[in-house]
Amino acid sequence: MYSETENAALVRKQVISTFMAYRRGQLVPVQQARQRHTNAFR
Repeated sequence: MYSETENAALVRKQVISTFMAYRRGQLVPVQQARQRHTNAFR
């Protein structure tokens, strides 16, 4: 069961691509991502 709206389809694609990046070891650890985000505004 899933929603068939356009937005739901986009969310499903994003969830799948995030999961695949996780499986491939391509995700940036949270701490590094936070540091990049914080440093971008300094």
